[in-house]
Amino acid sequence: MHAVDGVVRGRLQRGHHVRVVREQLRHVDRRDVAVILLDEARQEVARWHIRRAWPSKYASSDLNALGNDVVIETLELTHEGIELA
Repeated sequence: MHAVDGVVRGRLQRGHHVRVVREQLRHVDRRDVAVILLDEARQEVARWHIRRAWPSKYASSDLNALGNDVVIETLELTHEGIELA
């Protein structure tokens, strides 16, 4: 296996890849979290308890200082269990 212009050429053994990913996941800070849905009056409508969650993806729409568009942020959590409280 060798790198050419930032691209790895060759074959990476699957077992090695799996070991690397498992090692990385062992060091992820996992936490119990609650997601609370509020209505317009800021009263709780629903609550989800998420066990041992960690952020796995974050995305944000473009921010244009000259416009008045809403910025939408998305946070994706990977977890080990979820329940509606």
